[in-house]
Amino acid sequence: MNGTRTWFARHDLDFRAFLRDGCDADILLATGDAMAQRVVEHARNQSSQREHD
Repeated sequence: MNGTRTWFARHDLDFRAFLRDGCDADILLATGDAMAQRVVEHARNQSSQREHD
């Protein structure tokens, strides 16, 4: 979690709202940040795996 609050602030996103409500992948992808792209890809892979189990 180190740096996560800073990352959200840098991209003008509300970290507390993210923790409380989550966030659409498109919002994270719109930042153009490589880390955000990897996080979204990971989450989508996890979701896909759960659907197949």
